[in-house]
Amino acid sequence: MVKYDSHDKEWDEIINNIDKKNIGDSWKKNDTLDSYAHDRQRIIFYEILKWYKNPYLLTLGDGRYGNDSIFFIKKGIKTHSSDYSDKLLKIAFEENLLEEYSEQNAEDISFKDSKFDFVFIKEALHHCPRPNLAISEMLRCSKKGIFISEPRDLFIDINPFFKIILFLYRFIKGRSYPRHLHESVGNYVYSLSEREIEKTALGLNHNIVAFKNMNTTYIEGEEFINMKTKDFSKKILIKYWKLKVLIFDILCKLKIMKSLILAAVIFKEKPTKKLKKNMRENGWKFSNLPKNPYL
Repeated sequence: MVKYDSHDKEWDEIINNIDKKNIGDSWKKNDTLDSYAHDRQRIIFYEILKWYKNPYLLTLGDGRYGNDSIFFIKKGIKTHSSDYSDKLLKIAFEENLLEEYSEQNAEDISFKDSKFDFVFIKEALHHCPRPNLAISEMLRCSKKGIFISEPRDLFIDINPFFKIILFLYRFIKGRSYPRHLHESVGNYVYSLSEREIEKTALGLNHNIVAFKNMNTTYIEGEEFINMKTKDFSKKILIKYWKLKVLIFDILCKLKIMKSLILAAVIFKEKPTKKLKKNMRENGWKFSNLPKNPYL
């Protein structure tokens, strides 16, 4: 029997626990440091959507009042929001923040084949006990392709420089950097790699895959820091957040480490040459994957 995490209970706490409700309410805002952090992962896919006429998007794992959907809706993209539990989505819909929503298990999506142009998942695929099945379902429901933004598996193809970072982490923290993680809602954090995504795509007979490296971080209380704050201490925290990401970016550029976030697109329909050129100019790299010669 497959066991899923307890996000349903977490959403109950967001509704009923005053402290957690304040955090939940911040998810509806688009001017906080937290929303800035998440928008950085969303905007790279919006730049692709702009190349398509009236695209229809499905978001999965979008339970935080549908804030992924809210971002795309404000950009003019028709979007259907979904999550394993629709408790917060229902509230967001009643507050006219969403266009449409439903309760969906990413591993067993109820929509018919090719219902949407694209399907988007961000930092939710790693909650799935069978993420490859979820990717398969995303591809089934999409016409043109799928968007993925997830934690990277840092322990695949470790280079000598990253081993030094791991040694320093153990020296400073007094413990080893965890190779496997579980989150408080009960899920195993299933981090991904390029090769895993490539193999999943090829197994489903799709060979046009693109990747983009991205880094992010989190500081406690970022949900309550307005990006236009005049508070000096909060301005320092914003600069500190950006400095951490900049350091990660530099370490990645120097090939000392790989990016913390792996963004991916699996295309079902061949993108235009102009779109591919634009994506490459914006840091996307296309994998040179073979077509199945027997089909």
